[in-house]
Amino acid sequence: MDIPPQHDPIKEHDEVVKDVEERMAVSKALARIFAANSRTVKNWDAAWLLMNERPDDLEEYNALKKKHKFKGDLAVDKETFVAYFDELKDPKAKVEAEVEWKRYVELNAKCERLLEMQVRQARRTLTKSGKCRLARTRRQEGAVLPLIHPHPPPLTHVLTQLSTRSWTSVPRKIHPSRTPSKLTRSWRK
Repeated sequence: MDIPPQHDPIKEHDEVVKDVEERMAVSKALARIFAANSRTVKNWDAAWLLMNERPDDLEEYNALKKKHKFKGDLAVDKETFVAYFDELKDPKAKVEAEVEWKRYVELNAKCERLLEMQVRQARRTLTKSGKCRLARTRRQEGAVLPLIHPHPPPLTHVLTQLSTRSWTSVPRKIHPSRTPSKLTRSWRK
């Protein structure tokens, strides 16, 4: 007669937890690999777009976009094209418009991403130049400030001090009936 194995819930729970943790580790590793590969593909895609080996395609895309007053969004542009296409009467013009539409759709994805990346690049450049101009202006201000006042306090320190003070931080010696202008004058001394 065989003795049935005893039911050990703790041991079963530990086995299940171990299996779940192993599967989670595998899932995390696969997610990391996917993220790395996706990032690499995106970087290559961005690099190819920035190189823009065929600038004539971009020029053609912009010309089609301007000619038909397209916005760059295919759903909206399709409605615009259908309205334009319905107005045409000449069969040659309809065929030409249809060819232009097919070419526009073909170029849309690549060229819109390229235009978007160019806009981002321009914004980054403007931000960098703006920060450089701000730093240059602050240096010039620092050079001119001693000529105006013999012992000027640092401007940022003064602004911070004035913005952080409140009526409760005013010394008790100052009488509350004083006007703010008198308070300000006596406080700075």
